[in-house]
Amino acid sequence: MSFQRIAWGITGAGHFLDRSYQVFKEIKLRNPEVSVNTYISKAAEEVLRMYGLEQKLVKISGGDYLEEIFRESEQGSSSPKVGRFLLDRYDALFVTPATSNTVSKIAYGIADSLVTNAVAQAVKGGVPVYIVPVDIEGSIISEMPY
Repeated sequence: MSFQRIAWGITGAGHFLDRSYQVFKEIKLRNPEVSVNTYISKAAEEVLRMYGLEQKLVKISGGDYLEEIFRESEQGSSSPKVGRFLLDRYDALFVTPATSNTVSKIAYGIADSLVTNAVAQAVKGGVPVYIVPVDIEGSIISEMPY
């Protein structure tokens, strides 16, 4: 399976955040032809700043078409950019890290944030969605930003 046009949804989780960033950075380094659009929830905007990753996202989504960064705070309630999922612009949507709040909303069909709207439109448009939840059974040690 080869994905050339990826959408990446980031929620407000700190756990797996740096690892997710590193994975997408590596994808771009190894495959510069792959485009990554990044969708950032309001909570993720805060967490990205705390972890010092906000400015580094340009290494993954550099600003060209289909390599943009969309912030919920700039999109408004209707999240117009998620309409791209219905226009065959993406091969896949990865939501990582995904908070338990986001996972619960997705499971119940609630689309009230940029990322949950992206998931709803991806499903509607037949785009595969991959979710990496942070709240999993077992003992986990999260890295703190400081």
